[in-house]
Amino acid sequence: MKLLKGLPVESLHQLSNSLPLTPGAESLVNILKHLGYKIALVSGGSQFFIDKICKSYNLDYGIANQLKIENSKVSGELEGQIIDAEAKENALVSLAEKEEFSLLVNQR
Repeated sequence: MKLLKGLPVESLHQLSNSLPLTPGAESLVNILKHLGYKIALVSGGSQFFIDKICKSYNLDYGIANQLKIENSKVSGELEGQIIDAEAKENALVSLAEKEEFSLLVNQR
């Protein structure tokens, strides 16, 4: 995030338009949505970019780090909770509770 320090917000918009996505991701999302699944993207990246992906693919949830913006420029710092491995686990547990599904896997 520090590498983005001083970058104008408009440049973030330009970058977000050129994000490469995994081939087949859109098809997979469409199939899962058709089958009634809820889809979340939890990332250690930037919420700014995750929001764009969520909107493009009609994802149900997007959780990522929040870039701090000051005077229409990236400060190089984050706001709020850092989305690390522990935060990702907590997000998964929270979403499971909200959507009322179990995280337990059947053992044979």
